[in-house]
Parts: sequence; structure tokens; C-alpha cells
Amino acid sequence: MRRVLALTKKELRIHFSSPFVYLAAALFLSAASLWFFLIYGFLARDTASLRGYFAAMPLLLVIVIPALTMKGWAEEYRRGTSELLLTLPLRSVELVIAKYLGTMVVVLSMVLLTLPVVFLLIPLGEFDSGQIATEYIGTVLLSGTAVALGLFVSVWCTNQSTAFIGAAGLLLVMTLIGRLAVVVSLPAPITGIFGYISLDTHFDGFIRGVLDIRALWYYLWLTALSLYLTSLVLEARRSA
Repeated sequence: MRRVLALTKKELRIHFSSPFVYLAAALFLSAASLWFFLIYGFLARDTASLRGYFAAMPLLLVIVIPALTMKGWAEEYRRGTSELLLTLPLRSVELVIAKYLGTMVVVLSMVLLTLPVVFLLIPLGEFDSGQIATEYIGTVLLSGTAVALGLFVSVWCTNQSTAFIGAAGLLLVMTLIGRLAVVVSLPAPITGIFGYISLDTHFDGFIRGVLDIRALWYYLWLTALSLYLTSLVLEARRSA
């Protein structure tokens, strides 16, 4: 565990020494606020709810998460440092976990930076603190799964652009696939499968203030599966 933490600290130094991370954070926070106050029109609705604010999170993460994960493994391959990493006395799964934790700290920092918006609005009405807490739990779970999927795509790619496009495409499909039944008439079994796959469908309960154990389980197992598959790909590269 100590070796994983040491590598995680290295990942954090790389992330926070890059101006790109701060640009991604600024994009995330400004886009969320512009959506909530200008497009969604929170003030005009006269409703004490942040549901509209968190409803934008799935699509915002489609852009922000790939921008953070594209450097995960693709940059290691480009710089040739992946060979050095693979010679370290660490298992592939430990390398993957360190990459994951380093990126998650950055993402969680961005999520925490949304708190000033919440604190600013709470005096304006009788907000449900339980619902807000559930919305944050859902955002963290969704972010964790998106990071794991983004790193899984990155481990296959040798350049950042391909990693970004691949991760953004995968997340976009997995976010919107549950809404396909709204525009296309599909058999009920297929609609059910698409709804279960959809990241956005499972997030709906959280933004309504419902802590759904099935959604919680979905995000956790998908995150674990993505990290496990990433470690398998990395192990295959190590053995090659």
C-alpha cells in the first residue's frame, strides 16, 4: 500500500503541475454555473432545489473526465516512461490503482469547488440537505466510474488525442443510451438493457434525493471491472 501511495503522490504532482488541469477545472465550474443560472434559469424558477445543477453533471463529465484521463497511459507510452513503470516491483493492478487515485483526487477537488455555489444559495430558500448530500454522493460515484472507464480507454492508446476521443465517445454513448427509447421505438427488453447500461439513468435517482442501492452497486462494480480490465491489458503489455 505504501508503494501505491508513493506512486499516487507522483501522479498528483504531475496533474497539479500542469496548467491543463486548472483549465479543465475552470471549464467544469463555469459551464455548470452558466447552465444552472442562465440556461436552466434557477432564479426564475423560484424553487429551492439544486436538481437542475446536478442534472448537468453527466454531460459535463463526458468532456472533463477524458481531458484528465487521456494522459493516464497514453502519455506514458509517448514518453517511453511506461517501460520504466512496468519494471517497478509493483503489480499491474497497483499501478492502475495509483493512476486511478491520482486522477480521482483531481476530480474530487473539482467537485468540492462547487460547494461555494451551494453555500451561496442555501440562505435563499428551504433546501433539502439530505437531497443535496445524495446528489453529491451520486456525482462522486459517477465521476469514479467515468475515470475508471477513461483510464481503460487510455491504456489502449498511444497518443492523447485518440485517448480523449475514445473516452469521450464511450462516456457519451453510455450516458445517452438510456434516453434512446425516447426518440426510437424499441422492444421493452432492449429498452431495459439500455437503461441498465446507461450512466445517466442510474444517476437520476441521486439527483431526486433517492439513495438507490442498485445504482450504488452498478457504479461500484463497473468501476472495479474497468480497473481490473485495465490491469489485464497492462499485464499483457508487460509480458509482451
